[in-house]
Amino acid sequence: MLVADVVPPLLYFWLWPLLGAFAVLLIVAWFVLVPLLSRLLTRTRPSTAVSRPRPAARGFAGTMAEIDEVERAALADEISVREAHLRLSELVRSYASEGRMYDARTMTLTELRDNGMLIVAQAVAQFYPIAFQEEELTELGPAPQIAREAVRAWN
Repeated sequence: MLVADVVPPLLYFWLWPLLGAFAVLLIVAWFVLVPLLSRLLTRTRPSTAVSRPRPAARGFAGTMAEIDEVERAALADEISVREAHLRLSELVRSYASEGRMYDARTMTLTELRDNGMLIVAQAVAQFYPIAFQEEELTELGPAPQIAREAVRAWN
């Protein structure tokens, strides 16, 4: 065997070990920096949840007085029959929401029924057709009494 037959070992190009070390550092940085950055960003980002302000609780007596006031205003032609029905619906829904986890003011009839608010759903179902029909009614009808019964039954 001759010396010319011996092949010296091949040397790696210096860039490959450098790229390997960089890849390892990048992986370590990923597992360290991503959790730190996510914590910092969640602290400074404002909450996206919007809570609707609830009106001050009127209680049973306050709600009944408001129903009487709506009835008086509608009979005196200070508000329209349509407006009276909308206000009565809002009063019944607000009363049902007081001290409860659910906000009945924003629920559909189906949601009211699904959450066990059948009394409120029945009252609101009677107010809405009148509130949204094309022609304006001239008589208030039994709407205030329906609202009073719903509040009494919910109490």
